[in-house]
Amino acid sequence: MNNIVNEILKEIIQNSIIAEKDSPIQTKETEEVPPIRFPSWFINENLWGKDINTQDRTLITKIGGAISGENTPIGRAKALQAFLTDAETVKENITMQQALANLMFLDIFASIVHQFNAAVAGFLFEALFAGIFKGEQIEAKEGGGEAGTIDVNLLTADGKIGYSFKLLSPGGGIGGSFTDLITGIEKHGLERYLVVIKRGVGTSSLSLEFWEFDITQENWFDWIGHEMLEQTAEGEYVVKQEYVLGLAPFQVENIPLEQEIIAPRELRDSYSAATIKRSKFNLGAQFVKRSSEESPWKIRYNGRIFDKDGKPYPKDTELVPGNNYYYKKITKERSARSAKFAKKGAGLYRELVEDTDLSREFLERKGKTFREYVDDGDYKTDTDTENGFFYWIKRLGTFQGKEKEAETAPAGETESTPASTQPELTEAKEAKVKAGQFTVDQQYMINSGKALPGSGTTLTLDRGLLKEAAEAYTSVISQQVYDIFNSLSDLIKDINLYYLSDNSTERNTAGAQAGEDATKLKKNTDEHIVAGIEKEPEEGAAIQESKQPINLDKLIEHMINKSFK
Repeated sequence: MNNIVNEILKEIIQNSIIAEKDSPIQTKETEEVPPIRFPSWFINENLWGKDINTQDRTLITKIGGAISGENTPIGRAKALQAFLTDAETVKENITMQQALANLMFLDIFASIVHQFNAAVAGFLFEALFAGIFKGEQIEAKEGGGEAGTIDVNLLTADGKIGYSFKLLSPGGGIGGSFTDLITGIEKHGLERYLVVIKRGVGTSSLSLEFWEFDITQENWFDWIGHEMLEQTAEGEYVVKQEYVLGLAPFQVENIPLEQEIIAPRELRDSYSAATIKRSKFNLGAQFVKRSSEESPWKIRYNGRIFDKDGKPYPKDTELVPGNNYYYKKITKERSARSAKFAKKGAGLYRELVEDTDLSREFLERKGKTFREYVDDGDYKTDTDTENGFFYWIKRLGTFQGKEKEAETAPAGETESTPASTQPELTEAKEAKVKAGQFTVDQQYMINSGKALPGSGTTLTLDRGLLKEAAEAYTSVISQQVYDIFNSLSDLIKDINLYYLSDNSTERNTAGAQAGEDATKLKKNTDEHIVAGIEKEPEEGAAIQESKQPINLDKLIEHMINKSFK
């Protein structure tokens, strides 16, 4: 994709303008048409995303203003794809400035995603869009806190919006700091994610899929600990269901022998349909009849009969008539959720899901378990500062950056122990006190139907497609581009010959020709640019009298700026 705009415009000249018999523009050697050269772009996140008063930033912003489409990331992507694939229709209503800006943007964007590794491309992606949308990139060291997970603020058709950018390969997870996300939601009300998935990496045709979604308090569990999906035989994605088990009592003198019970080997509070299917037994098969009249029954297997607290009885336990014993049965069905609801390991909410002081306090104050609170949707409007959703979430160790006291502090010590008296953390314990990380599954984002409208828009960066489109816009780009850039190309070539030649005759010829080239370049810029720009008298006079070398970046800026006049 290197220097593709130069190649495209060179091909336009060869195939279109020079082929016209009546064209007044002829080269000395038509078989060696000089390429049209754009200025060399210095791709740098500071010049586009942070140092907003630079010439580079001004020019990239002008390009952004001239790009086709609605002033949103997905709107721009959609219009640029139409620019490439529907040129015959688009060119009827596009200006030269728009066509030129579209080609230049595609060239820059392609360079970023093709020529840099994932980490660097991600930063440059943020900087490019900051310039295109008159925004500002947030320093990595200043991220977090009230900035939440935001990487860049953009000025779009929807107003000023903070975005978190993710440039990913297929299947890559979307994640970040649990603490920063919560802090950002409390401060801004929402965190918006722009996820671009790269497909076809390493090939000549790279497709970029644009996805957007918002995280708010109202849709929190749509994304952070989201439901799990499964694909049906027809290919449709549906929410996976799980069964919740409860304890049902029985007495030995009145055993319902044909009653089906559930007895998985691992004791959890919910199970998939497959687990249930493998774990069904008849209650009557769990006991051995004894001859003793005082205790006629004993348990045949481990882990299938429980006490009132759900603790399993071991094999050969004798059952006493008149006492209550319990078996497990399905009490309800609910949506299966991601591992963020696990009681151990990666579970962000484990202190509210496990049997802990925090979960017991929640049950007492809310009148239901945390999982019931989530499944019932109570969290969506629970904004009480002293008992609401964020009050509880911010008490989690995964928000505060520490685990439960029992897991991090030696016996007899508490969180209030002065730091100076606590032993130095080992590497293992150091890992435990870090704040949690949230993740959103990429396939869930794609298949859940909960991304923002327009998500899934694809922009294809393909060399052949770009060349075909550019040829279609030949008449739009017009003779002006040919005149200016080719006279500039002649000037560059003759200056190089002047300085590099050892032969005095060649040097003199090249020097004289360079003078003629400079005159032609000034004539073309005066006719095609200066004459068409409305300026204050003194500023216009300064341009006419200027003896300084032509600033090519400025010329392009003028050309693009015409679209705003």
